[in-house]
Amino acid sequence: MKKSRIVDENVTEEDIKNHTEEEISVYRPEEVDEDSLSYEEEAYVFIDYISLDWPSQTVDCFNSNNVVIGTNPNEGDGKIVSFDLEDFKGSKDGDKLKHNEKTIPKPLNRIRCKNAIYGVSDDGFYIYNFDLETLHSKDMVEGAGYGLCTTEDGAYFSSMEGMVYKINDKGLDTFKVHKGSIESLSFGNNLLFSCSTDRSAKVTDVRSRDVVFDKKYACDINAIDFNQENIFVFGDDAGLLRVVDLRSLDTCINIDWHKTSISSVRWKDSDVFISSSDQQVCIFDLTLEEDWTYEKYLLFVHQGQKFYKDMCFTSSDSVVTTSIDGLCLFKPISFEE
Repeated sequence: MKKSRIVDENVTEEDIKNHTEEEISVYRPEEVDEDSLSYEEEAYVFIDYISLDWPSQTVDCFNSNNVVIGTNPNEGDGKIVSFDLEDFKGSKDGDKLKHNEKTIPKPLNRIRCKNAIYGVSDDGFYIYNFDLETLHSKDMVEGAGYGLCTTEDGAYFSSMEGMVYKINDKGLDTFKVHKGSIESLSFGNNLLFSCSTDRSAKVTDVRSRDVVFDKKYACDINAIDFNQENIFVFGDDAGLLRVVDLRSLDTCINIDWHKTSISSVRWKDSDVFISSSDQQVCIFDLTLEEDWTYEKYLLFVHQGQKFYKDMCFTSSDSVVTTSIDGLCLFKPISFEE
């Protein structure tokens, strides 16, 4: 199947049918402009928005069809909220959306799911079951970083002082990785991928604690993710994405598309990943070979909300994003067979 690149702004239905990428015009971000934050419905299999009382900085999926978020009010207690994706579709009002929620003492900055729901606040780490009951909590007087990822039997989380914590049934293990706050973590093949406000990205072998990749850059690195094979991607404060292959650590692919800080990156599979910034959520495909006027690997651009914070892929290849304006669930026409 030939994959078609679909990007917002002036994409016509005829373009989509014919997969004529040369005729597609692109909105290239320069600055946040409410008038330009629009989208073309024809580029989507479906798209649904829902507003929230308070924005969420984080989102993740569990049990194939469920989504969990943590709300961030201006003051007071936050909430952890879960709902079924089928109830999401077509709903516009968060109050009318069938959901499960629990008030929590501290708003969550990051949520990740595996065998349980894991979350970090400004100064704590938490584990919830899928009924949103608290299983474990840990106060962190040194401050919690945004770095959080799951393993088969637990999770890794981080501190603002560059510490990494591994938690599972055996207990809690701690080791130093960075000199600044750890902003993102990813794990696979006994390797821990991390990035920090100390402007570095690192890969650590958790068995020996040897650092197999350690590079420092010109600005903070905010997000990192591993594709569970050989490739990892990370994004920085300047909007630059770097793609690195573990088999060739001295070389990397630079993707200079975003014009504002990268807030999150996540892989869909071994070839396709998604990234978010203030203005856009972009999907890149490393198998694309044809050069074109814009970024070589760019497959799809989504916009329409402001200050995207996090996103996840569902088991059916839909995307859930969270931003200052609320949630969005969509599936690009690029993912259709």
